[in-house]
Amino acid sequence: MSDVVDHASVVIEAAREDAVARVQAALAQAGEADCLGCGEAIEPERRAVLPSAVRCHHCQGEVEKRNRRPPATTLAGVIELMARR
Repeated sequence: MSDVVDHASVVIEAAREDAVARVQAALAQAGEADCLGCGEAIEPERRAVLPSAVRCHHCQGEVEKRNRRPPATTLAGVIELMARR
């Protein structure tokens, strides 16, 4: 039984390391000079922090706001969730 657990731990750790390496490679890739949303230049400060950025701060915030799911535990959250359907 111990061998199975040890092997599973090795497999899980290898998968985790692979996932981290893929994310790091994606973040290292060059993004866009101009925002895909508005066409304006992406802020130099944003580029310094996130070289893989494809949207300016404002447009990325709008994308994240649209994709955010309201908490369905409140009445307002349930109403908003139902309105999206």
